[in-house]
Amino acid sequence: MDRRAFIARLGLAAVYSQLPPILSSCSSSGDLGSNPSRIAQALRIPVTISGTGTLSALNGTAALWPGITSSAILTNNTFLGPTIAITKGETLNVRFNNLLSEDSNIHWHGLSTPAIMDGHPKYPVKPGGSFDYSFPILDRAGTYWYHAHPDRATARQAYMGLAGAIIVHDPEEQALSLPSGKFDVPLIIQDKRLTSSGQLIYSPLKEDFLSGYLGDTPFVNGTPNAFLDVEKTLYRFRLINASNARLYRIGFSDSRTMYLIGTDGGLLDKPVTLTTFYLSPGERAEILVDFSADMTSSSVKLQSLTFPFPSSHNSAEYPQGMTMDLIDFRIAKDNTIHPAIPSSLVAFTPLPVASAVQTRKFVLTMDHSRTYGMHLIDGKVFEMDRVDYRIPINDIEIWEIENQGESIHGMHIHGTQFQVLERLYGDWQIQPTDKSWKDTVFIGANETVRIILQFTAYKGTYLFHCHNLEHEDDGMMVNIEVV
Repeated sequence: MDRRAFIARLGLAAVYSQLPPILSSCSSSGDLGSNPSRIAQALRIPVTISGTGTLSALNGTAALWPGITSSAILTNNTFLGPTIAITKGETLNVRFNNLLSEDSNIHWHGLSTPAIMDGHPKYPVKPGGSFDYSFPILDRAGTYWYHAHPDRATARQAYMGLAGAIIVHDPEEQALSLPSGKFDVPLIIQDKRLTSSGQLIYSPLKEDFLSGYLGDTPFVNGTPNAFLDVEKTLYRFRLINASNARLYRIGFSDSRTMYLIGTDGGLLDKPVTLTTFYLSPGERAEILVDFSADMTSSSVKLQSLTFPFPSSHNSAEYPQGMTMDLIDFRIAKDNTIHPAIPSSLVAFTPLPVASAVQTRKFVLTMDHSRTYGMHLIDGKVFEMDRVDYRIPINDIEIWEIENQGESIHGMHIHGTQFQVLERLYGDWQIQPTDKSWKDTVFIGANETVRIILQFTAYKGTYLFHCHNLEHEDDGMMVNIEVV
């Protein structure tokens, strides 16, 4: 019996008793009670490495709070891996060492890679094995990320720590004189569930495969209840929604203005002035925030603000749309340098709709015959070696993705980027984060999203799936063969 049928028939408790004991060895030298997140901590800034090096994943323990340790997956001995910084045109050469007791691999989310390098689960790295990922960086300057992508274990491994940021630079971006160095900060956002003693827990119940695995404690760069001391100047923040399932409505506690300068596939043509925006799992957003007018010793919080969630598949205990404090920015010192907000960024050329050779429709549904339901793409459950669609390389296509269910789905495409054309029928309108090049787009309940795309870099088998990682692991994924 395969795992998905096993889950549906017997429930998740039996399944997870067969998994490696990643949570069974939790240890703690202290107890912070029912709300350990009351202890503020300085934001951890991941170490930055070049595009040549090693990523080693192993089971270990992470100090989430002083005196409180939890089982976790460590990457290069840290909870969340290093940031990889690389320039377009360079070659990424990374050896992945799998020191776990189960299959794993790395998906380079948003980057164009040869199919064998993309992290497809049919190319697992066995326990104790290694694999050399090597490919040229073809993509625009922007914020990308990497995470585990093994068959039916993506959600747990990414949640437990096997993820990190990728920053791509190019000369066009560098000529803009955007904030850099300590004023250019990646913010990897995740929500977690914790035991009463402050330890991570990943133990989905049946209903979590409807809503996705949601938590009530935000982590940023692996830091719960994070704060960052900032100077009175302009900052560039690179937001990565690395949560398994949570949709965030990003804004500040004082409703201050932000300037959106980039989305999944790099910089926009010009900044967008806003006070809030949505970010679904897998999506990225780059913002400029100016602290020049703030009083020294004051603070302001970056939050996920409340929003109505039009779905019957919400979590009762950890609902979508709850207010969450993500990070506290503490204005610590003056700065006499006050860069201007650029009026223009990088030119954007839309794919021509008139050149599309066909319109392809995908329908997202739910199989209610299962004991807890199963999310499907065109009525299909993922099969590793089945080719679901063949697309000629260089053809421009329009995809209409219709969500007939009550859940939201963040649909992600491997191997290329796309552009969002329109949103139809649902409660959402075109979002600021829909602009420019994308690899992930959220689709609301009973909504249709039209996108336009073109595979140009490589032939081979790539994936189209929901980036609600519980939905993905449960089979909401299809194979696209570029021919």
